[in-house]
Amino acid sequence: MANNNFFYNARNNKPATSKIDLGFGYLVIGLIIILGILLYLYYDELFKQKKEQMYQIIDNTPIDINEKFQKRFTITKIIKDREYLLKEGEGHGIQLYWEMYIPDIVNNYNWKSSYDKLKPIILFGESPHIFYHPKTGELTVVLKYRDNPYYAHYPHLKLEIPLQKWNRILVKIDNREVTIYVNDKLELATTLMNVPIISMNYADVIQIGEKGNNIRGKLKNMKLIY
Repeated sequence: MANNNFFYNARNNKPATSKIDLGFGYLVIGLIIILGILLYLYYDELFKQKKEQMYQIIDNTPIDINEKFQKRFTITKIIKDREYLLKEGEGHGIQLYWEMYIPDIVNNYNWKSSYDKLKPIILFGESPHIFYHPKTGELTVVLKYRDNPYYAHYPHLKLEIPLQKWNRILVKIDNREVTIYVNDKLELATTLMNVPIISMNYADVIQIGEKGNNIRGKLKNMKLIY
């Protein structure tokens, strides 16, 4: 009879550890949920090689460019996060956005420098170099890439820019793909034969304009995005 009571009690009494196991299960589920939220919020920082960032080069106040204008600085002046600097010749992607106003000037009237010459808008070390040509009315993007250590190519990508109005210009370089937008409209797209050099080393110099060889016009809101 005693043995029967023992089996009866064993079948009907719940183990003392059941509440502990249930609480531990809830804790694990909670930790999994928190981990999932953190993974969602910080995916870019954890798994992508670089995070796209934007740096202001010229603010929204228009700069009236004259023959004396020139601005030079190293890349580190605008970029503080050294972790994301590109190495020369590596692949990549940068974008350069700015707004530009070019007046309608008849031929070479009142020009103090050559009217028939490329005028620098912005130059990055070896490449890319972006110019405006007053005589042709064209924006010119010059890139540099190599087939071998001894020979370099310098493709010139050109498109006309409307006069007497503010134009929004975006140049995008993504590995071998180069696209140029004017006023939010795709105007040029091409694929280079090799990946171009993008000068983004710490000591590389960015130059805006060139003393004695400038456009006649205005620039504003220039941004580097990469």
